[in-house]
Amino acid sequence: MNSKMVTSMTQELIERFHYAMLGIYDAARKLKKPYTPRRFLNMVNDYGGKEAVNGN
Repeated sequence: MNSKMVTSMTQELIERFHYAMLGIYDAARKLKKPYTPRRFLNMVNDYGGKEAVNGN
């Protein structure tokens, strides 16, 4: 496997993870009030899913 292929695969995995994090947001929105996951969504949108988890 060459480095270009690995980079492409890594980028795809990061993107898939980001969208999975947005799916978590959608599931959290359905939780009983008063919980609202706005801060979570802001972090994912601002930093991306991976960096939000890394604690950016």
